[in-house]
Amino acid sequence: MSRSPVPPLAVLLLASRLATAGDLPATDAAEYRVTFLASWSATTHPTEFPTGSAHFSGLVGATHDAQVSFWAPGQLASPGIESMAETGSKSLLLGEVAAASAAGTAESSLSGGGIGPSPGSVAMTFSVSQSHPRVTLVSMIAPSPDWFVGVHDLDLFAGGDWVDLLAVPLAPYDAGTDDGPTFLSPNADTNPARPISEITGHPFTGTPPLGRFLFERIDAPAPPFVDLGGALAGTNGPPALSGAGSLEPGTTTALALQNGLAGATAALVVGSAASPTPFLGGTLVPNPDVVLHGLALGPAGDLALSAPWPSGVPAASAFVFQLWIADPAGPFGHAASNAVCATSP
Repeated sequence: MSRSPVPPLAVLLLASRLATAGDLPATDAAEYRVTFLASWSATTHPTEFPTGSAHFSGLVGATHDAQVSFWAPGQLASPGIESMAETGSKSLLLGEVAAASAAGTAESSLSGGGIGPSPGSVAMTFSVSQSHPRVTLVSMIAPSPDWFVGVHDLDLFAGGDWVDLLAVPLAPYDAGTDDGPTFLSPNADTNPARPISEITGHPFTGTPPLGRFLFERIDAPAPPFVDLGGALAGTNGPPALSGAGSLEPGTTTALALQNGLAGATAALVVGSAASPTPFLGGTLVPNPDVVLHGLALGPAGDLALSAPWPSGVPAASAFVFQLWIADPAGPFGHAASNAVCATSP
């Protein structure tokens, strides 16, 4: 495996949003931050992309138990989901959450900002309890007839403990309430309504997710390295980047790449934030604060980078890494690894 050092300067200049690992006993409640990282753009989704108007409506949803579900593929959309998916309005869905809260099946309503224009990001925090550990959260793809992204019935208490960090890719869904076939179609009610379904055809045929929800537990440490996605396939498929190390001063911190093009050159991009941006047919995940050029991949398309973690790094300083590789099989002659993110203790 080809090995190269990571200059300490590159490590000292980065940041994104994680904490260090720690095994804590399960608590009755937990605090989370959810970040909506939208990558939807004319580059990632070129078919009929609504240039100049592409955005996502404000986040809306609930924390709840297993006795209630506000939406799921195969179910008919409620009036609240229909209104959200067609207009971006929150009021009817929040009314449904309030009714579930009165019945004891929901605990808290969730309401946050939107993204405009896309790509972009928005974050919000919320509390969740063991009695109501599930999260439903949605946002309208706008403009569109009745299309949306979101998660449903996501259980944040798994295996007897709270999930520390979870990235959920966001596929497009059709609420089944409007027949419009394009982003700018006029209103055309579906009668009778159809079940909610994932859109795999036009205009999303063969396209990647529109972004990700990143759920981060903020009242307890998270793992040192977390996969943020964003890989762009090349000759050997999507290159895979992983990280290892405790991030304690003087200990070895390592990044390892697999599935790259043998003998290719690569650039390591290190960022002070995750700021997904269309780039060379893919997504540049880090905000590019530092770029290290001329890294050589080994004969198996692999690469290992390592360095002692420097002292003096402020606590809770976080780091986003991604490798971009010269590869003729990728769009515009490049492939990219997934991005990984880590934070100092």
